[in-house]
Amino acid sequence: MWPARSARQLRSKDPLVRWPWSPCRLHSWQPTSSKELCTAPRGRRLAQTGGAKDVLVRSFVLSVLARLEDPDYLSPEASTLASCLEDVAWKVRRGACQALGWCHSAAVAPHAAALARCVDDDDARVARSALGALRRCGDWALRPWAQLLAEHFDEEDEKMRTAALVAFAQIKGAEVLSPHATALAASAHGSEPGPVRRASCQALSRCHPQVLQPYLHLLAPYMEDQDLEVRIAVCQAFAKCDPSFIAPYVSPLARRLKDCLLVRWNACRALLECKPALLLPHLDLLTELLQDHNKQVRQLAQRLLARCFPEASPKT
Repeated sequence: MWPARSARQLRSKDPLVRWPWSPCRLHSWQPTSSKELCTAPRGRRLAQTGGAKDVLVRSFVLSVLARLEDPDYLSPEASTLASCLEDVAWKVRRGACQALGWCHSAAVAPHAAALARCVDDDDARVARSALGALRRCGDWALRPWAQLLAEHFDEEDEKMRTAALVAFAQIKGAEVLSPHATALAASAHGSEPGPVRRASCQALSRCHPQVLQPYLHLLAPYMEDQDLEVRIAVCQAFAKCDPSFIAPYVSPLARRLKDCLLVRWNACRALLECKPALLLPHLDLLTELLQDHNKQVRQLAQRLLARCFPEASPKT
């Protein structure tokens, strides 16, 4: 009785009648899990319903799809979802952006340009969702939009700023990242612990060494950060720089030699070209690394000790 009644109300010409019944109708389409939706015949028609003429139907269908959070189901429908990015209804555009944000990178990357246009949407909720979806596009698809993302680093809206930095951090090319090093350093230095600091440090660590070196004093305190990804990125940044810039930071780098694998490996790389006199106070830590379970770390420790005692190193 209730499904038949809701269907009749949904077909009503009066939008005030359709509105309260649309959620009820579409709620009956929403399964208890996305896996059930993938096997249900009604579920396979759900994405195509996003093109319905009724804006209320489109809005609620997209809201259902956005809540699935299932890349395997949503990715094949990426083109259909992208066609909704220019819909007249902001709820449809937001739902499409949110659903695309759960697609696999290969599926959403071809629609990076459409998502980038949504970043300038009049509705801030759509713009935030578009920035969140862009992070899934991957390095090469995001490079043309690096400047657009950088323009949102100083947004007053914290969610917008975070989404822009997280998307920007997916870019790997130093030639694209380096022009924005100052803005990235400011974001890292002025942010609270969390995704903004993490994304800023990760992006900075991929910049050209010559561009990165003036900001080492801002990154140094984050060697002690509670976030593992931040510590890895900071030590990676130091490992790229000229040894003359590393000298003031030998002690904090040495303390990282007892950290997790990627942190201590990058710390060893950063210390490798330092002067032996700076390494001698940390011989105990370097000697302990000779027993490290990772072969590359052991080899780096041997090279560091060889710099401290060149007369004891085997002659070639």
